[in-house]
Amino acid sequence: VTETLASRSLNHVVAHGAVRWWARPSGGSFDFYEYKPGCDESYSINIKARQSLLEMPTAEFTNSSAQLASLHFSAAQQLMPRLEGVGRSYTFVTGDGSGKPGGERTSMGELNSHHVWGLSAALRHELKRDGSDIVCREIRVGIPVHEGLERPISEDIGNLCAGLASASTKAGDAGRLIRLDCFETLDEALEDYNIAVDGSIKPLPHHMCEQHGALIGSL
Repeated sequence: VTETLASRSLNHVVAHGAVRWWARPSGGSFDFYEYKPGCDESYSINIKARQSLLEMPTAEFTNSSAQLASLHFSAAQQLMPRLEGVGRSYTFVTGDGSGKPGGERTSMGELNSHHVWGLSAALRHELKRDGSDIVCREIRVGIPVHEGLERPISEDIGNLCAGLASASTKAGDAGRLIRLDCFETLDEALEDYNIAVDGSIKPLPHHMCEQHGALIGSL
């Protein structure tokens, strides 16, 4: 990974976690983890997702509750210093559990999501305070996932991420938290950055993890 990063220029990073578009309840099993009704991404990184909080040993709670934030911190620590060019940016894409099949996420998933929110808030504030030319922002998605949409929500979020990377930096972008709580706010964000959908690009197959046994194609 280090060799690859050293040999290529890096202008924009989109780091997503606590988003649910790739998952749905199923009894199937995969190469890396087993799908279970109401599961979240905790299952894909060995977090003790279903264990009762008060029954967990303290050491296990410490490790599991901050695992997603630790991964995001490590990624930011490695990638931010390598960002180059005018308008370079680092964008967190997070969820609030609304896309979770059956309602709320697991307790450990909830803790991990809040840790990622906290890490994002701290980095956004710190970089803005220090006058960094890295634009650090967060897209927090609270739109429930509905079946039968013309295109998956992930495609619109992907369009928004690509548009943010390609658009000129706007006033207030540094440290900005973009909340997408309904389809109207998503449409407003796309319009705000003059993002148009390229109709020549065909959508990805749904549930690509079922085809390849891996968590790919989320955004």
